[in-house]
Amino acid sequence: MYKIKRFLKKIISFFTNYILVHFINSTKEISLSFIEAESALEKYSPDPKTSALWNVPPFKNTYDLTVIIPVYKVEKYLARCIESVLHQKTAYSYKVLVVNDCSPDNSKKILEKYKDNELIKIINHTVNSGISAARNTALKEVESRYVTFLDSDDFLTENAVNDMLKFAYKYNADIVQGGYYDIEDKTGKVLGCNKYIECAFVSSNGAVSGMPWGKVYKARLFEKVCFPEKYWFEDTIVTALLSHIANNIVTIGNMVYYYRKNYSGITSSSKVNPKAIDTYWVHKCVLEAREQLGFTTDVKFYEHMLRMIILSYKRTKFAPENIKISLFISFREMLLNLRKENFKMNRKYKNLEKAIINKDYKKFVFLCDWM
Repeated sequence: MYKIKRFLKKIISFFTNYILVHFINSTKEISLSFIEAESALEKYSPDPKTSALWNVPPFKNTYDLTVIIPVYKVEKYLARCIESVLHQKTAYSYKVLVVNDCSPDNSKKILEKYKDNELIKIINHTVNSGISAARNTALKEVESRYVTFLDSDDFLTENAVNDMLKFAYKYNADIVQGGYYDIEDKTGKVLGCNKYIECAFVSSNGAVSGMPWGKVYKARLFEKVCFPEKYWFEDTIVTALLSHIANNIVTIGNMVYYYRKNYSGITSSSKVNPKAIDTYWVHKCVLEAREQLGFTTDVKFYEHMLRMIILSYKRTKFAPENIKISLFISFREMLLNLRKENFKMNRKYKNLEKAIINKDYKKFVFLCDWM
């Protein structure tokens, strides 16, 4: 049924795209300048202006894996999350770093039960600093060859550590990505299964999914890259930075993660919050980091940016119209700086790119609604 719906969506998108391009008149070019657009965004929700780069000493290899769990307002799910790590069926050595980001609920009390467990180290923030800061705090404590991230309302399958590390060591992989289940928030019912190809070697440039969880990473990837703090959508670093530093990325057919669909989380609530425009600011942040790291832009990453522009539109769909237009103009400038004449793009992105370059906001909106 899912494949049929996906196929029908593609057919509908094709015909609407065709009608749009051939029969709907373009709008007049928007006169708003890039400087005016960014200024409007800055007034609406300022750029946090933190960095995705840092320099930390090389990580020790005392253990095979460090599991990093940031904690904030998760008393309902926390115990199951931690227990899923403690009951892993594996011979690989691992430690758990739990960072309590000043959670105001009973999470701290729950964590007290684990304070004497030799596998767990609990770190308490004195000021609530956000999920990026919590992950970065833990990263500074890592003493393992590999790292994985686990959100505290989710949990691991019982063989997750073993399955991911087995392939990580077998292929000397920098990143190993496993499959995951979508589960309903309240009932825990499995809603869907997201599976990857067994032992597929993939390239960088957005080849891995953007979520930080469901993967193991060589700790060395974080010697220069960190999670930019105070932004929403901080996981942008996975596809924009980490996957480009990685030399060897592997997907596996094993299911390793249970992802809880939280309908009150950032993904669901972003459309009505000014912070949703962080989707632009965080990309500005990581593009600056890419430049400092000396990364070049090829057509795959350029297409990845086009997909992110579509996602940005959907994240900010209910923002004021002037803000949506300002985002459109700001992303356009970003795209122009990445664009090269010799790029041979997938045909499905050509009309979108044309609408953006031509400042045709009407066609842009129509295309984003159907892509």
